[in-house]
Amino acid sequence: MSFDSQMMHSPTSSQNDFTSYLDDADAVRNGITAFKADPRMQHQSLQDRSQLINSFSLTSSVPQSVQVHFETAKNLYLYAWFVYRFHMVAEQYAFSTLELALRERLIESGLISSNRLPGLSGMLKLAHSKSMITNERLVRRNDWAMRIAQNRYKHNEMRRMIEGGISQLAIDESLAVPTAEESNFDWIDHFIQHIPVQRNSHAHGTTSLYPNVLWTFEIVTELINQLFSAHQE
Repeated sequence: MSFDSQMMHSPTSSQNDFTSYLDDADAVRNGITAFKADPRMQHQSLQDRSQLINSFSLTSSVPQSVQVHFETAKNLYLYAWFVYRFHMVAEQYAFSTLELALRERLIESGLISSNRLPGLSGMLKLAHSKSMITNERLVRRNDWAMRIAQNRYKHNEMRRMIEGGISQLAIDESLAVPTAEESNFDWIDHFIQHIPVQRNSHAHGTTSLYPNVLWTFEIVTELINQLFSAHQE
């Protein structure tokens, strides 16, 4: 039986009604619901979301093709206000933007050929070996060290609370101070190890669902801007 004839003899809607057990928030929208906030996003306004994602921008030295690709990723994040599961698509597209930027920069530099492209991991390693991306030029490096310190501080305070049988405890994150190890953390090596794994989890299909993908946008913004700031030097 040909594909067309199979389609003509597909099961009836009652036999193949998979939408009957989907939550409305996960099913395809209609003309009435398409412009309503996903129920999981009602704590945040669309305007607030727009301001958050538009705080990430690429420098003018980044090629237009990469700029447009990144804007698409940002739009996907914005539209996750309507469809919560777009968070995963936005993150995947942000990683794809980084891969595009690496490919364009490394081909332009003559370090790779368009006929023989390495994978994302290989391109990250090559860019690092040529000092196109470095820890020293990470703009948000101090902020990231502070986040690690704050998480450590909160974890220690919670442990002290549990071990001491304390029912209430005021946690003042301003008391957190990064250690030398946290301040000098090798972010580039961390990214080389983990970004390809995370990207592949999306590329091959994943049931993961989380909204905190702005961290990915931070990383991608930093790395792409470094790639092309090195081009200017």
